[in-house]
Amino acid sequence: DSTKQINGKNEEYIKRLLRTRIEWGGVFICVIGPRTHTRTWVNWEIAQAAKKGKRIIGVYILGIGQTKPILPEKFKQYACALVRWRGNQIIDAIESKLNNFPQAEEVLQEPNKV
Repeated sequence: DSTKQINGKNEEYIKRLLRTRIEWGGVFICVIGPRTHTRTWVNWEIAQAAKKGKRIIGVYILGIGQTKPILPEKFKQYACALVRWRGNQIIDAIESKLNNFPQAEEVLQEPNKV
């Protein structure tokens, strides 16, 4: 969870904590907000999830659909799905029923289609 600060200055310690969390999950969910792409660890986390063979999905936070946020580079490289904050879409993405990335960016600009 890149939105929560890890109180540590030791890079290896931080990586170990993040690796453990990534390994634990079956799917890697990247919450996409207006500044996600600027977060210190987000690209590293996504790359680690891809390395572990995790399904990578993005979920736009509420209200983000009106503006097009910049997606993290590694998300663009490894993502399977990108959805809005809607339960049925998130579940479909987690269960591999929705594989709409990179085409999803165009759909998200049209509010009634997603």
